[in-house]
Amino acid sequence: MLTLSLCKIPIQYKEGIYKIDELPDTDQDAIEFDHDTYGDVLTYYVPVGEEQREFNLYGIPKEEFLETVHAVYDKTGQLKKISAQIADDPVLVYIHYTDDEDARQKIRSFALETADTMVENICKCTDTIARLFVEYYYERDAMDIHAKLGTAAQREQIEKDYPRYKDSGDYPGNYPCDMMVEGDNTTLIVMVKCIVGEDLFQYFQYALNSIEERIKEQAIDRLNKTDDFQFISMEYD
Repeated sequence: MLTLSLCKIPIQYKEGIYKIDELPDTDQDAIEFDHDTYGDVLTYYVPVGEEQREFNLYGIPKEEFLETVHAVYDKTGQLKKISAQIADDPVLVYIHYTDDEDARQKIRSFALETADTMVENICKCTDTIARLFVEYYYERDAMDIHAKLGTAAQREQIEKDYPRYKDSGDYPGNYPCDMMVEGDNTTLIVMVKCIVGEDLFQYFQYALNSIEERIKEQAIDRLNKTDDFQFISMEYD
């Protein structure tokens, strides 16, 4: 295991978009990135209000990060966003919000975009569906929102396997994971943790509600469903 200091990105600089080698090296008001070669873990601390919050992103190769990371500054010189391109996928590293309304708008926009992708994956299933679940989990450093499909055949088997429990077919944990549809949880964590304040759960809940709303509006009518189909949202631990 080897931890390396990778780079620093200043909080204030000239307006524009910059790669890492185009930014000045500074010890003041900067986000410093370290990299643990075991697991390719990117670790950094972000100033959020009066707090320094720790972020850990996993599966980030250091060479790919250094080659693709870029910082965006607005006309006031404020650092607005840091992102990279890892395995051809965009990775959000940091985002700055001007105020609470800006945060909520960006959270909702992200949630709806994520939900649209989830809807398309949900609707690829042509089996007869008895249950459509949205499962979620929240801790300050770990957040997850995903969907799971339960077919009529799976529900029938579950109810046979657990005859004592009349609602055994209503619990997503009883269904196999091969029909799970993931959301973009890495971006969700970064977006929520970059918000100023202590009550971050309300923003996670806002994202969850937006995703559920879009899935119910756009996916359910497109599924081949049983007569007693149910949409169920459930927290797991």
